Amino acid sequence: MAEQDQLYAQGRTKPGLIVTKARAGESFHQYGAALDVVPVINGKAEWNNPALWNQIGETGESCGFEWAGRWPHFKEAPHFQITAGMDFKTMSAIGADAVARRISEWLERRTIEKETVT
Repeated sequence: MAEQDQLYAQGRTKPGLIVTKARAGESFHQYGAALDVVPVINGKAEWNNPALWNQIGETGESCGFEWAGRWPHFKEAPHFQITAGMDFKTMSAIGADAVARRISEWLERRTIEKETVT
């Protein structure tokens, strides 16, 4: 949590650009429930290709992730998360290991449901 506090302070009370809107305990990354990606083409990060980002987003969604590229406010194309219905308070209370188990169980149920439908 201390690292997240330092990242949040950057650009606010410490030098540098703002790099996060999340205070400590308010990022799904801290619980292992989120990740950020960037396509790399010919050794260079590709940030400005909307069609490619849409393809990446759809791929992540097909795997069960929520894609922040669809958020109505603060769209964040690189960000994906799986919360399995949990909020920050729940994740904080049960801890990262239990969060990982719940997400794994949620994904298993989702897979079984998809297999049953098809």
